[in-house]
Amino acid sequence: MIALVAGEWFKLRRRLLPYILLAVLVLIAQAFLWGFYIAHHVGSSETTDFFTMPTSFQRAIDSTFNSYFAPILIMILAASSFGVEYGLGTLRSSIAKGPGRPNYLLAKVLTPLLLGMVAVLILTLSVALASVLATLLSDKVALPASPDWSETASLVLRSAYALFPYIAVGTFFVVLTQSTAQGVTLSIVFVVLETFTLAPLLSLNDSLAAVSDYLLSANLSTFLSEEPTALSFLLLTAYGAVPYAVSMRIFTRRDIGGPRGE
Repeated sequence: MIALVAGEWFKLRRRLLPYILLAVLVLIAQAFLWGFYIAHHVGSSETTDFFTMPTSFQRAIDSTFNSYFAPILIMILAASSFGVEYGLGTLRSSIAKGPGRPNYLLAKVLTPLLLGMVAVLILTLSVALASVLATLLSDKVALPASPDWSETASLVLRSAYALFPYIAVGTFFVVLTQSTAQGVTLSIVFVVLETFTLAPLLSLNDSLAAVSDYLLSANLSTFLSEEPTALSFLLLTAYGAVPYAVSMRIFTRRDIGGPRGE
């Protein structure tokens, strides 16, 4: 399995897409941080903590995860890294080398998850540097306090794990459609419908409002908050395990064709 993941890592490292998605993620967090900095200097003293450590770490996660930029970006990565194998027709030859379909699918999920953890670490480092710079440029606030690194480490690990269900969903749609374009499109549609359509509709009915607490989007926010719950962890795990299990069943039973020209 380690060799499979290392091979997938090597293939993704040679592609431009992961670097583009990482740059987008970092730029989004930086845009929010410097936006708070500008708002502070315009006259809103309430935004001081938003661009100084350790609060800036939590705000960076809020701006990239709870706005669903990070989940959508990781779904694009997961779907494209698997879908390109269908498009080029290399999937059959890769499996024929002996890893087995279950192990191959697992590597396709684990690799984006590891890349997601690296991305969160880079995001955290970039926010730390920007926080120090923003504070030094400001004459109205003191230097940032030393962050609680145990809390920061917990936030990084929880952020990386929170990507799992979205990776599993992106992988499921690619396995289902055998297409990068359709897999990415359906993944984004899933996020939009679940977050911005289903949740508001459920909230309109008093008897169904409680159901929204069990949606993926709601538990993502809870899991990444300052007070995560065990239930949110279990539900995120379930939201990842179910599409992964369905993907495994389809992937191990369906014939794999030749190049699809994508």
